[in-house]
Amino acid sequence: MKSKFSKPHWPPVISPEESEKRRRFRKSLERQPSPQASPWSQWPPVLKNVKVLVPQSASVAVLPPPTAVADAALKRVPRATIWRRKKRAEEDRKALKHGKAIARRANPKRFTCRLCGQPKRLEFGHSFYKGKSFCATSAGKSVTQWLSEQKRMAGADSVSDVSQRRRKTDKPYTCHLCQKPKTKDYGHSRYAAKTFCSTYEGKTVELWLAEQRALARIK
Repeated sequence: MKSKFSKPHWPPVISPEESEKRRRFRKSLERQPSPQASPWSQWPPVLKNVKVLVPQSASVAVLPPPTAVADAALKRVPRATIWRRKKRAEEDRKALKHGKAIARRANPKRFTCRLCGQPKRLEFGHSFYKGKSFCATSAGKSVTQWLSEQKRMAGADSVSDVSQRRRKTDKPYTCHLCQKPKTKDYGHSRYAAKTFCSTYEGKTVELWLAEQRALARIK
């Protein structure tokens, strides 16, 4: 079946008259001088004599802030920093007045032990571990011994908690055939992705496992 449309001829055939017209048109374009438009010639006459200063290309993000904003940011100091500077200045004045440096943390009288009356510090035989306080004078043992005992007890408690959580989470599944837990004590087993229920199959777990192993050897 012939198509309605024929393929165009390539290269295209141009008649002599058409080629002559195109040649004349090209010559006429070559004779006319192409005016080069300058940016000054396109401006209005009033703005030709005005000098325009074009700034260098710069991003707004990298431009420095105004002087007033920068000074205000430098003058803004957090309240904690102001208090710390004030406290340090007072301590320096006291040190210069008494002629010696004053310790930043003196023995606090309000944090004394009720049992021995000494400050609750390590150098005075006191310690604290997981909400429990310790006094070596009243307990009759050192801080190191007490801390080791507390850490050992905490480790044992954590192990017992983990085992209890595992026992709670490892609850056996229920068999849908006999409605009993899927454990060996209730006649259930599993071998090579196959499950077994002794109540449903009518044989023991040991016999079923022996049969499955024998079949696996034959295969």
